[in-house]
Amino acid sequence: MTVVAESGKELKVRAGDGFLEIVDSWHHAPNDGDEPAVIVTVYVGSPGAPLTVER
Repeated sequence: MTVVAESGKELKVRAGDGFLEIVDSWHHAPNDGDEPAVIVTVYVGSPGAPLTVER
Protein backbone atom coordinates (compact mmCIF):
# COMPACT_ATOMS: atom_id res chain seq x y z
CA MET A 1 0.00 0.00 0.00
CA THR A 2 0.97 3.59 -0.36
CA VAL A 3 -0.27 5.90 2.39
CA VAL A 4 -0.80 9.34 0.86
CA ALA A 5 -1.17 12.38 3.14
CA GLU A 6 -3.12 15.49 2.17
CA SER A 7 0.23 17.23 1.68
CA GLY A 8 1.12 14.66 -1.00
CA LYS A 9 3.77 12.96 1.12
CA GLU A 10 3.77 9.19 0.54
CA LEU A 11 4.79 6.20 2.64
CA LYS A 12 5.19 2.76 1.04
CA VAL A 13 3.99 0.00 3.37
CA ARG A 14 4.78 -3.65 2.65
CA ALA A 15 3.60 -6.92 4.20
CA GLY A 16 4.74 -7.15 7.81
CA ASP A 17 5.43 -3.43 8.21
CA GLY A 18 4.11 -1.53 11.19
CA PHE A 19 3.15 2.12 10.90
CA LEU A 20 1.29 4.85 12.75
CA GLU A 21 -1.98 6.04 11.27
CA ILE A 22 -2.24 9.68 10.23
CA VAL A 23 -4.67 11.46 12.57
CA ASP A 24 -6.56 14.75 12.27
CA SER A 25 -5.68 15.02 8.59
CA TRP A 26 -7.22 13.63 5.40
CA HIS A 27 -5.34 10.71 3.85
CA HIS A 28 -5.88 7.56 1.82
CA ALA A 29 -3.98 4.34 1.15
CA PRO A 30 -4.53 2.55 -2.16
CA ASN A 31 -3.38 -1.06 -2.40
CA ASP A 32 -0.66 -1.14 -5.08
CA GLY A 33 -0.19 -4.90 -4.83
CA ASP A 34 -1.70 -7.91 -6.52
CA GLU A 35 -3.05 -9.44 -3.28
CA PRO A 36 -5.64 -8.14 -0.83
CA ALA A 37 -4.21 -6.04 2.01
CA VAL A 38 -5.09 -6.92 5.60
CA ILE A 39 -4.61 -4.19 8.19
CA VAL A 40 -4.81 -4.74 11.95
CA THR A 41 -5.86 -1.46 13.57
CA VAL A 42 -6.06 -0.44 17.22
CA TYR A 43 -8.08 2.69 18.00
CA VAL A 44 -7.66 4.72 21.16
CA GLY A 45 -10.34 7.35 21.55
CA SER A 46 -13.12 8.84 23.61
CA PRO A 47 -16.64 7.43 23.92
CA GLY A 48 -18.95 9.11 21.42
CA ALA A 49 -16.12 10.64 19.36
CA PRO A 50 -16.02 9.57 15.68
CA LEU A 51 -13.14 7.31 14.58
CA THR A 52 -13.23 8.61 11.03
CA VAL A 53 -14.47 11.71 9.25
CA GLU A 54 -15.35 11.51 5.57
CA ARG A 55 -14.03 14.25 3.38
